[in-house]
Amino acid sequence: MEKQSKAFQLLNSLKVGKIYRQSDLQVKWPNASHDLATLLADGQIKKISGGLYYRPKKTKYGEVAPKDEDMVRNFLQDDDFLLVDTNSYSSLVGGLTQLSMGYKVLNKRRHGLFNLAGFHFDFRVRRAYPNQMTREFLLIDLLDNIKEVEDGTPIENKILPRLADYDAKELLKAAYMYGNRSTNKLLKRVLT
Repeated sequence: MEKQSKAFQLLNSLKVGKIYRQSDLQVKWPNASHDLATLLADGQIKKISGGLYYRPKKTKYGEVAPKDEDMVRNFLQDDDFLLVDTNSYSSLVGGLTQLSMGYKVLNKRRHGLFNLAGFHFDFRVRRAYPNQMTREFLLIDLLDNIKEVEDGTPIENKILPRLADYDAKELLKAAYMYGNRSTNKLLKRVLT
């Protein structure tokens, strides 16, 4: 009974919608791992990933997970990342049917597919990326990942006619800063 009351004391100290790291809770709550397990089993908190938990906000439509940016920030323990919605590639070129749904997370620390609170995130280590998403960067990223977007269909044939909509100088600068060699070479050949 005391174990349960300690767990519910911990629950009452957790703010709704906020993400908590078990190691941080361990400082104030020496038995945090056991109390978190109790609350998790009762459905009072949800697990994002190993050692990351949140107390869900409840609405009339169900429970609400934290924002994607907050989950990624806490998972990486870093603010240096760029969240790319893979569906936004379709805004550049119509007919992209083979896109993987979900988010791609460009960062300098983690690589791989991770499930955070039931959502799929594709973490990719990159040497450079902008602080905010731009149309130019999105196009460069699309060209860099041709094989991942459409099975063998040359995406270049769909993109090249649309290059006139972009500032050539800005696009070449973005390709130099963020693109791979083949993308850089292609855009230099076409735009200069």
